Amino acid sequence: MTEQTTPQNPFPGPPPGEPFEERPAAPVPPANPGQAAPRPVGSPPAQPQAGRPPAGSPLAEAYAPDRASLYHFKLLRVLGEGGTGKVYLAVDQKRGEPAAVKLFHENFFRNRLHVRDLAKSVQKFKKFKHVNVVQIYDFYDGSEGRCMSMEYVDGPSLKWYILNRPWNLQERLNICMQICTGMQYLHEKGCIHHDFKPANVLFTRTGTVKIADFSLYGSSFLLELFDPNVGEQITPMFVAPEFIRKEKLTPAVDQYSMGITFYMMFAERVPFPVDNLTQLYRCHLTVMPEHPSLVNPRCPTALGDIIMRLLQKRPEQRFTDCDELRIALSQIGRSRI
Repeated sequence: MTEQTTPQNPFPGPPPGEPFEERPAAPVPPANPGQAAPRPVGSPPAQPQAGRPPAGSPLAEAYAPDRASLYHFKLLRVLGEGGTGKVYLAVDQKRGEPAAVKLFHENFFRNRLHVRDLAKSVQKFKKFKHVNVVQIYDFYDGSEGRCMSMEYVDGPSLKWYILNRPWNLQERLNICMQICTGMQYLHEKGCIHHDFKPANVLFTRTGTVKIADFSLYGSSFLLELFDPNVGEQITPMFVAPEFIRKEKLTPAVDQYSMGITFYMMFAERVPFPVDNLTQLYRCHLTVMPEHPSLVNPRCPTALGDIIMRLLQKRPEQRFTDCDELRIALSQIGRSRI
C-alpha cells in the first residue's frame, strides 16, 4: 500500500497580474497587469474578460480553437499540439466541468486494431483514480474524429517550477515524494510511464502533483508493437540505458528518468551537459554524473546519494520500487527538521 503524502502548496498564488504558465509545450499568452488567475477545476467556466488577448489579435487567433465543439465538449482554446494530436481546454457540457480533450491526428492510428486497443486501454485506465495521477475520462471514435478526454490541471508544470521557483529543500522533497506516490500507483497497476520528465509533471493550484502523459498501453510490448519508432519519441535527456540497449523494460526505467529529473531539481543543472545525441546516449550508457552535492552545496550528501542510485546503469542497482525511494526521501526530510 502506498502512503499518501500531504502536499504542501508551493503555489500560494501568483503575484497580482502574473498568472502561472499553465502547460508545458503549450504556451499561454503573456501575463497582462491585472489579469485574474484561472478558475480552479470544478468551477463554472470563465467568460471572456479583461486581460485576455483582444479578439482578432494574432495572439488570440493563435490560441483560438479551430472548431467550436467536439462531441459534447465546448472548446475554449488550444492548450498545445504535438506529433500525436492537438489538445484543447474544453467544457464537458454533460458534467459542467473543465476538461482537457486530445484530438488525435488522422494518421496517428495505423489500422483498426490500433484504434480498438487504445479504446480498450482507455477503458482500463479510466478506472485509475489517484490524487497524483491525471484522470483519464473517455475515448471517442465517431464522425467528429477520435479523441480522448482527461482531467484538466490548472497549475504550472515541474519544468516551470525548476526554472522559476527559489530554492526550498523541504518543498522540493515534498514534490518528489508525491511523484513517488503517483508512480508507485501506476507501477502497481502494471503501467510504465516510458517518458517521465519535468514537463509531464503538473501541479494544481493547491500544490498537488499530477503525473501526466503516461503510456496508455501500459505494456512495453504493446507500445513497441504499435509504434516501432517509439524510442525516437522518448525525450533523449531522460531515457534509461536499458531502452538504448533495447532490453526488456521494467518500471525501473521510470526510476532512471526520475533520477534525471531529481538531479535537475537539486543540482540545478542537467547531469550530462553535452551537445549531441551520440554523446548523450554514451553518457546514459557509461558515464556517471558529478555528485549533486558537489555541484550544488545546498543539496544534502545523503540526497545526492539517492539520486546517484537512481542513475545506476543497471536497473537492479536502483530501488526496489518507488515506495522504497519515497521512504528514503522522507528520511532526508526528517534529518533536517
